[in-house]
Amino acid sequence: MKSLFLKFIGLLALLSFILNFAWEWFQCVPFFVHRGAQATPISMVVAALGDVGLIFLVLGFVFILTKRRQPLMQSHLQFRNFIFIEVT
Repeated sequence: MKSLFLKFIGLLALLSFILNFAWEWFQCVPFFVHRGAQATPISMVVAALGDVGLIFLVLGFVFILTKRRQPLMQSHLQFRNFIFIEVT
């Protein structure tokens, strides 16, 4: 079970980083404002890593509220888990 959980976390981190990096790449240039500097790939990586951290913060909050981690890894999630994720 622990191995499955670690694979789930690893896959979640990887997919979250890839999707958030793609999002940052497309939207960073028009919206990046930081002391007149241009957006760089490093700033996009840092922003994507920050988004991954926020995802894990929300996931941890859901784990605390549901008191279990197993339902989040199953093929069907309970509706209340989605509500917890959306509220946070």
